[in-house]
Amino acid sequence: FLLNRSADLAIINFIFTENLYFSILSVVMKIDVSKYNYEVFGGSCLCRVINSYGYEAYLVGGCVRDIIMHTLDMVDNANIHDVDIATNMPIEMLKAKFKTASNNGEVHGTILVKWNDIYFETTQFRTDGAYTDGRHPDSITFTESFKEDTARRDFTINAMGIDADGNIIDYHNGIKCLEDKVLSTVGDPAERFEEDALRIIRAYRFASRFKMTIPDDVREAIRKTKYKLANIAMERVFDEIKKCMSYGYSELYEMIDHMVTDGIFQIIDPKSYINAVKARNLIGGRAIRKNNNMGEFFTDLGSLVCMLWESDLRNA
Repeated sequence: FLLNRSADLAIINFIFTENLYFSILSVVMKIDVSKYNYEVFGGSCLCRVINSYGYEAYLVGGCVRDIIMHTLDMVDNANIHDVDIATNMPIEMLKAKFKTASNNGEVHGTILVKWNDIYFETTQFRTDGAYTDGRHPDSITFTESFKEDTARRDFTINAMGIDADGNIIDYHNGIKCLEDKVLSTVGDPAERFEEDALRIIRAYRFASRFKMTIPDDVREAIRKTKYKLANIAMERVFDEIKKCMSYGYSELYEMIDHMVTDGIFQIIDPKSYINAVKARNLIGGRAIRKNNNMGEFFTDLGSLVCMLWESDLRNA
């Protein structure tokens, strides 16, 4: 009886400890990383090696979002790219234990770590200071907390992590936002857009790509902070539109429509507004007729689509 009781207590203690651990980390589901591509599996292996040195490490960013969407049968394509890692292992320790390369991001705690012939962008857990230039933090503070690290990210769907065992860490209900198709920010939306106004354009791109609704509080914050887009380099806005082009006509139409509706073109280039409206209508007509890759029709990617491609749209 005593032996069985001791064994039962040990099992109870193990279950309690494991549940407490997963509760603290906000583990919400588990995935099998081995079924994904070499880059995802390699990133997971690198996380495990970092763990072996006594540090935390997680896959983070868009790759986690895309893996979750595939796991939930929300997308068909499982070819995940841009696998990034977040860790509390200091850069100097990473340099000592792995082959590394600089991407000029050390000041923000970022370095490239090579594993299995792939360089993974690896960033130390951090919190950000004020964003006086409306684009980059004036200062950063390294932290031991992954939860604190996720709190600096833009949208809940981009603020999740996957550990070396495939456990998904979700402090901000990113999975629920994906399931509900609602694009929410991490924390106060006005603060997120005040920090970096380019997040407004990214919001339109994500909402268009994943057919997500922009909730009222996020929309209101966009309209209050859009003036800060005047300080964003135009090529950064171009880059976001170019990415949306690759998704298809309907996605590009949705993005341009968001930008027209919220008066974004009056901020980034007031002269473009009329052309933007015309381009939106032309893109919309094309989207209804045929939804395919915009790259078949456009080569001048150095110009803002809604300003300079109106004639191309008519002739396509």
